Amino acid sequence: MSNKIMVPLALSDYKNNLFKFAVEQARKTNANLLLVHVIEEKDVKAIRNIASYGFHVNEKQLLESIRQDKEEKFARLLKVTDYPHEKITSTLLEGDPVDELLKFAVREEVEMIIMGIRGKSDLLHTFTGSIANTLFRRSPISILSYRDPVSAERLRNRLGE
Repeated sequence: MSNKIMVPLALSDYKNNLFKFAVEQARKTNANLLLVHVIEEKDVKAIRNIASYGFHVNEKQLLESIRQDKEEKFARLLKVTDYPHEKITSTLLEGDPVDELLKFAVREEVEMIIMGIRGKSDLLHTFTGSIANTLFRRSPISILSYRDPVSAERLRNRLGE
């Protein structure tokens, strides 16, 4: 066994809870944590489209700025944990999130993926789809689904309706 846990992160504030949960799970088996963020292909295309309309956009500089921001957010996560930093790696990928995450997980011989859910309404989810749902369907690797406190409460309240 590879004893690796992959944690796809949107790097938003509530994902800090996902990171803490993943650390708790990693402690149980002394696993390596592979933190991954995907800069979405659609965002890169949007930058290129802006430039195609004649606006002066330094694509390389803008993408580097995005990468730097994400790296800083990874670094902030490391500051909130006492889990051995040598057991945590962070990786930035670029492209379609589902494809890139699955290829990365297989290439790195990940044993488990821990993902959070977004707090989208059912109607919004119907129109936008879900990276997590697609990963759950397509992944050859077991996925543990984390519920942040707000989402968990929302789901509990639905059961009472």
